[in-house]
Amino acid sequence: MIVGEFAGVFGRNGAGIDPRIVDRLSASLFGVVKPRVWRGESFAMVHRPLRQREVAGSAFLPCELRTGAVIAADCRLDEPSEIADALGLAVGSRIADEALVAAACERWGAGAAERLNGSFAFALWDARDRRLALARDALGTRTLFYVELPGQVLFATALQSLLALPE
Repeated sequence: MIVGEFAGVFGRNGAGIDPRIVDRLSASLFGVVKPRVWRGESFAMVHRPLRQREVAGSAFLPCELRTGAVIAADCRLDEPSEIADALGLAVGSRIADEALVAAACERWGAGAAERLNGSFAFALWDARDRRLALARDALGTRTLFYVELPGQVLFATALQSLLALPE
């Protein structure tokens, strides 16, 4: 399980992303290693694990799915074997929670949020459809903030990330 913070920016109407925004978001995230950044033409997302033990052997986030979509997640699933079974994955082996969330999003898109049980927040970017989905668990145990500005949407799991931007 990777417990970490993520943040990102979506440029509406195909607007490019100012690299300074991505740099500020990267610098605002707490964690133990250098933040990992995924950049597209009108979208960028940053993830940073909070603890060193979560780095080794875990999936790198944000990650690109086979569909071309990109996901970052902060999650702890309560019944991962049920999700693995619904996805047709080998239940006997332990699959990291973030890998299950990624597989669920790959199969069900943003509708994966309705099927997940536990504490989670995720951002799912589909470049083909230019669609951003932000989701969190129904109880809100994982935070996910966003702000819509003219020409862009900014989001983060930590409020300090959004407050670090002059906008």
